[in-house]
Amino acid sequence: MTTQHFEKARLLALRERSGDPDRLDGLVERLAACVENGGLSSSNAKLALEELAHAPEPADTLFHLVQLCESGKGKLVLAEPETVETFLKLAAQGEHPARTLQHRPEELSYLAGARSTNLVRGLDSLKGELHGHIEAAVAEGADREEAVFNELRRLKRRESLRIFLREVENLSSVRQTTAEIAELAEACLDVAVVQGAEVLGRPELAEHFCVLGMGKLGGRELNFSSDVDLIYVSSNEAAVDADVKTGVDALARWVTKAMESVTEEGYVFRVDLRLRPEGSKGPLVHSLGAMVDYYLNWGRTWERSAMVKARPVAGNRQMGEELLVDLEPFMYRRYLDFNVLDELRAMKEQINRNAHVSAVVGIEEDKVDKPERRAEKKQSSSSSLQDRLRRKMRRGGGSKSTRLGRASRFSLSKKNHDEAPTEPESTEGAPAKTPAPSTGSPYGWDVKIGVGGIREIEFFVQALQLIHCGTRPSLRVRRTLDALDRLLYAGLITHDDHAVLADAYDLFRRVEHRVQMEHDRQSHRLPADAAGFERLARRMLTDADELRERLTFFRKKVGAMFERLFSESAQSPEEPTVRESRPTELATVLGAPPEHLFDAAVIDALTEVGFRRPRQVAGQLQMLRDKTYGPFGRRAGTEQSQLSRFIMQACATAPNPDQAFSYWSRLSTVVGERPGFYDMLFENPHATRLLLHVFGSSDFLASIVMREPNVIDYLLGAGTVAIVREKDEMVRELERRLTGIHDPSHRLGRMRRFHQEEVLRIALHEVAGACDIGETVRQLSMLAEVVIDLILGEVYANLAQRLDATQGGLPSVDELPFVVLAMGKLGGRELTFGSDLDIIFVYEPDEKVGLDHQFFARMAQRLVRNLSSVSEHGKLYDVDTRLRPSGRQGTLVVSLEAFREYHETRADLWERQALIRARALTGRADLRERLTRLRDELAFEKPVPDDAREQFRAMRDRMVEHLTGEGEGFDIKADPGGMIDVEFLTQYLQLVYGGRLESSEMQPSQARGEQVIEGVRSQNTLRALVGLAEAPELADLEPQADYVALLDDYRTLRRIEARLRMSDQRGTNRVPHDEDEQHILARRLGYQGSGARRQLQAELDALSARVQQVFEVLLGANIDSPQPSD
Repeated sequence: MTTQHFEKARLLALRERSGDPDRLDGLVERLAACVENGGLSSSNAKLALEELAHAPEPADTLFHLVQLCESGKGKLVLAEPETVETFLKLAAQGEHPARTLQHRPEELSYLAGARSTNLVRGLDSLKGELHGHIEAAVAEGADREEAVFNELRRLKRRESLRIFLREVENLSSVRQTTAEIAELAEACLDVAVVQGAEVLGRPELAEHFCVLGMGKLGGRELNFSSDVDLIYVSSNEAAVDADVKTGVDALARWVTKAMESVTEEGYVFRVDLRLRPEGSKGPLVHSLGAMVDYYLNWGRTWERSAMVKARPVAGNRQMGEELLVDLEPFMYRRYLDFNVLDELRAMKEQINRNAHVSAVVGIEEDKVDKPERRAEKKQSSSSSLQDRLRRKMRRGGGSKSTRLGRASRFSLSKKNHDEAPTEPESTEGAPAKTPAPSTGSPYGWDVKIGVGGIREIEFFVQALQLIHCGTRPSLRVRRTLDALDRLLYAGLITHDDHAVLADAYDLFRRVEHRVQMEHDRQSHRLPADAAGFERLARRMLTDADELRERLTFFRKKVGAMFERLFSESAQSPEEPTVRESRPTELATVLGAPPEHLFDAAVIDALTEVGFRRPRQVAGQLQMLRDKTYGPFGRRAGTEQSQLSRFIMQACATAPNPDQAFSYWSRLSTVVGERPGFYDMLFENPHATRLLLHVFGSSDFLASIVMREPNVIDYLLGAGTVAIVREKDEMVRELERRLTGIHDPSHRLGRMRRFHQEEVLRIALHEVAGACDIGETVRQLSMLAEVVIDLILGEVYANLAQRLDATQGGLPSVDELPFVVLAMGKLGGRELTFGSDLDIIFVYEPDEKVGLDHQFFARMAQRLVRNLSSVSEHGKLYDVDTRLRPSGRQGTLVVSLEAFREYHETRADLWERQALIRARALTGRADLRERLTRLRDELAFEKPVPDDAREQFRAMRDRMVEHLTGEGEGFDIKADPGGMIDVEFLTQYLQLVYGGRLESSEMQPSQARGEQVIEGVRSQNTLRALVGLAEAPELADLEPQADYVALLDDYRTLRRIEARLRMSDQRGTNRVPHDEDEQHILARRLGYQGSGARRQLQAELDALSARVQQVFEVLLGANIDSPQPSD
């Protein structure tokens, strides 16, 4: 057969595409000779030429095919069209796949079969095959170690090609590809551990040994030429048993050798063990105890970043999982660790240095068009995410585009290519500028560590995880793309940022895979010349211009986002960071002798720092200077002098600097000479700043600290301060503190102390903006529930001792036919700081054991007394029981039947309205469920009076008249457009429409006595508004009601209420009329700059107007009441 047998038109097309027609002609002649010699059938030769018409590099691919045919090794496997197609697909991607298949052509049959079925293999399948082949080889007399080495390499080689082929043909996403490579590595490692223990003659060693996969292996996002980052861990037994230790050390060395030794079959994976404690200087294997001790005591931020991706991948995985649980306090710090941003910035600078070194020692980056990074930093506009971070720092196969993956959906219009606007060259006194990311040609660019590359995406994601995953468990995922999704769901990045980062990551990893598989090199650098870049583009089935534009677009975007995350924000004069707060003025203040603190220069300096009553502050400073102890005292050492400067700076940036310093001076007097206390503050600067921020924000909370200063030991010394605690966690902690305490008064004192600490914990994170108002009120409500549960148990245990034991066994408190029915804000889980508890007591008598009305009345009285009595530890709650049947004239406790009878026959509409928030907290489960059903019947399923609208309007007017006190300023609760309007609107709609839309769906949690109802019938105002917004029936019934707007406005009002309650021990709901006080409130709420007060006022005016408008539409005096259908 000669070349004349091939179609001339196809040959001409191939010659035109090859770029080297003479070379192609010679290869076609050699292919024809292969057909003549029987090395390839004529039909398969024609098929090959047809496939080559679409190949990225026709001549190179044909060369590899001809070589295989001429070697004689491929005669059998190339007999089938499927194997020919498979070979050409892989050989078109570079020399490495082609050479591998030329060396091992028998793999083609497997790969062709896998290609036809789109085979995806799991971990168990891979491990089973490896063990099977190894044991078969050993059974035939092979040396076990040699068999293990050979089978690991063969599997890695074959499966890598299968996985790569799936991605080349767009049958696998980047997420799937990298996960499959990671599972392949995991299978190899696990088999190596088990088989290595057998080789060493000690199979039990596998139970004492665990391999932690780190980095991309741990994150299930390995690339084709990745090292595997590992940490070897042994059981604690190995730490005390020399024989076991010797064994696991030997096993670790054997596993490393099995993975990375180069044999005639190649290697499996390169191993990097430098992430272990103490790096290459540390022991090869660390025991569980040593790991925990190292990380909890010495672990650094970069090690936290590494451990977030840690995953047991081989050996005793359960042991590894237990270790990661023990390390959670290190990995996921459950307090506001502002210092992490500084440490992450240092890590980021190290990345930049690494990228620079890589560019110097490798191919010069951006050789064709390399712009220099600007020396000045660029002041860029901030996303909402960046604003939040800065506030925390200051406050403490298809079409061409389809083949490029996710990134193809971005258009390349001029608008998308535009860089963020740059500022003019900086002048003296102007903010420094952030370096702009490199935006030149991608020729020679390192896709991993270059500017705007994979490393910056990963670091961006890990930075946000380190900051937030301690308080948001949903962010505790290892894979970058999964973490990006979770950050979006958590509201920490925008949809646009998510799309840019995810699509860039997809494109960059695809490019990386093509670069690595071409020559099987651990390289991430793109070709530095135009010809090489064009070859890369063709292998990705696009053209060079398209690929270059997309890479440039995403490099710009990623680089800008990365720099923006860590750039220094422009500081307003009113809100400098603590580190930069008026150093000259502070030096003047702190350097002045006590007798000169009232000098004009010092007073002026205090004013410049931010104090509004500088002479008062000077007097307090003079008093502190006269003491022999404390950071301002005469004998203060270097560290305490640094602390004094820090305290002044932190007070200056608090919402009310004068108040913050006043409380600090009082605290110093209360604490007295306790060096350990001040040392603790020095060692916890960010928590200290947060404490001073609270002092400058909240009289209510500061009074707790003044009354019980030891709570600071708990907050600062505990090491982890949870932002969110579930009810069962609170119960366990309180029960732990009560263990061994038997005296009732001492137990109650412990409960009050716990309550104070928890209120302070919740307040700290509310002030810091770590959780939204919905979570804040939920936490406060659960705390009240925990206290009620525990005190009720104490009271019952005490009273039960006095009953005649001969009357029979008494039920446990959980089985008691006595329910504490939460009403009002407690019922809706909406308590704020200083809220009363609205409670009704309902029971069913069980006179056989003496559980009658009198017994339950005594229980209720003692519960109320313990909750509301004042002691040296303060008071827990004010309790209001007036919502019971007949109010003050009714009995304190009421039977279930009497409760039903009253509400069915005598209750007014306002009492029916109050039942909307009723929620059973304690008591026997069946009684709680019956009360919930009764609440549904009484509140929602009875006919609504024709004049319901008028009654609601009248009730609202009476309540406003009762609640509105003297004084100027907007009352966010009672004034028109305030909280009561939103609550009455919501409850009116719940009563009118709740019966027809749904029945209550209880979702009991694991916590005792908790019942949560979702939807229109919810006890919680926010959840009810969500239910109303999601009910399609109401869109027609009440088209004027904007439930989403009401939801947002109510959240804002609740947040202002919380800040007002924290700022005033009297529990005011009125926005101050005084402009200075308004400005302080605005600062407490996060408004910035000199216009903070005006911003707050404008938002309140707009909010109030919106609420009033909806209120008048739905409850206006001249609107007819709706007539709901039956």
